[in-house]
Amino acid sequence: MSLQKKLIMAFVGLIIAPLLVLGTISYEYISNRTASGYAESTELTLRALLLSVDQVFKDMNNVTDSTIASRAIQEALNNLQSAELDQVNYLELNAIQRNFRELLVNHPSVSYAFMYTLEQQNVHKLFSKASFTPLTFDEFTKLPIYQEVINRDGLPVWIGPYEHTELTGSDQVFTLARVVKDIDTLENKGILLVQIRNSDLEAIFRYFRYKQEHTKYMIVNAEGL
Repeated sequence: MSLQKKLIMAFVGLIIAPLLVLGTISYEYISNRTASGYAESTELTLRALLLSVDQVFKDMNNVTDSTIASRAIQEALNNLQSAELDQVNYLELNAIQRNFRELLVNHPSVSYAFMYTLEQQNVHKLFSKASFTPLTFDEFTKLPIYQEVINRDGLPVWIGPYEHTELTGSDQVFTLARVVKDIDTLENKGILLVQIRNSDLEAIFRYFRYKQEHTKYMIVNAEGL
């Protein structure tokens, strides 16, 4: 074998090959470290998002905790006796709605609220939304979500966008449903539904999307909606 071939083989074996091996190892190490760091950063971001989103729903749970035992809701249960809304004394209705709004004055994200009365089996708007007409009581009771709300016995049930559009409408809103009890007898008297605007949630996601314009976040339920 000529000296030239020996030098080439030595160069490849002693310099090129080690450099290739070292480069491959370095690339894998750096890639793994970068991926690990990105994954940890993403996990922290998602955890922060989860806590922030969870707090929005907890706040609404706390607000309605006091609302369902309030004088405003109890008045609604005692005074909204007629089967048809147009038969209600509008002075009483306006007073009830005003008292209800006062309970939620610190929660501007509330966009709509209505209540089904179990004894009279009708529905009454507490906050109005012109673009949406709630289901009748009979239609509501035929939905699976009705029995779920009854079974929760006053604990909140959250309905996500597109889960029950016939009940909550087609807007991308979250709706809280819970049983309202008589504060003296603890009997089930009605079901309160409160919809919240997405402004609070959108503000959270906008904050985490800053300088990451192509990042998309989705809240997905068990059915993939």
